Amino acid sequence: METLWDSWQRDIQRVETLKIPRCIMPTRFDVRYTELHIFSDASEVGYGSVVYLRCIRSSGMVCCNFLIGKSRVAPMKPVTIPRLELQAAVLSVRLKSLVLRELFLKIDSTYLWTDFMIVLHYINNRK
Repeated sequence: METLWDSWQRDIQRVETLKIPRCIMPTRFDVRYTELHIFSDASEVGYGSVVYLRCIRSSGMVCCNFLIGKSRVAPMKPVTIPRLELQAAVLSVRLKSLVLRELFLKIDSTYLWTDFMIVLHYINNRK
């Protein structure tokens, strides 16, 4: 039994170094322009963000692929929807930084999307 435990502990440490290659655009896809589109949203129970890579070929063909998504459960203490929407926008910015750091592609444009205008007012407020 002890050897199984030791083996499991060694294996679990190797998971950190595990790398699984992903196809984020078709082979021989002549990319002319790349965009990141990052969407955030919130509700009473949680908030989240997703990142998509949009690639445009010279021919005009478009390819969109999901890159990453994160969600969070809303705090137990009551929080307003505008505050949760702001937290979702912050999560979007963090995911953007992560993707730009990990993705070895030139990104021409980045768009962050929210369905809540109050978030934009929060961001533009300097106080």
